[in-house]
Amino acid sequence: MRSDTLKKFVLLRDGLLKEKVELESRLAEINEALGVGTPALVDGAKTSPRRRGRPSKAASSAKAPKPARGRRKRAVNAVSLKDAVIAVLKEEKSLSRKDLLAAVVAGGYVFNAADPLNSLSTQVYGNRRTFNAKAGVISLA
Repeated sequence: MRSDTLKKFVLLRDGLLKEKVELESRLAEINEALGVGTPALVDGAKTSPRRRGRPSKAASSAKAPKPARGRRKRAVNAVSLKDAVIAVLKEEKSLSRKDLLAAVVAGGYVFNAADPLNSLSTQVYGNRRTFNAKAGVISLA
């Protein structure tokens, strides 16, 4: 009984696939006669069903290779961040964090961090012997 049901399923499926191919070829003929490139999709219908699981080796090799990810090259600076901040504060006496950051960058220091203000703040608030930070204003100790 089970094999009969399975055979019926296979026959019906094959019939439907054959009918689908015939309909697609007929649709292509109609589109060619009308001068339309591709048929419009009907309310969110997909162009092809998405397969589950891992993609085949051929499919993955057809894609363009992704750029190599890794660490960015470290910026090479002539002076340390601490020395750059000290040099700026000797000229300006006291600045806010954002103004100090702008002055350090204008002085030629290159930050590699995604958030340079965070690096600057770590340097300033971590060195209490060198820097005073009160009321948002940073100066030399």
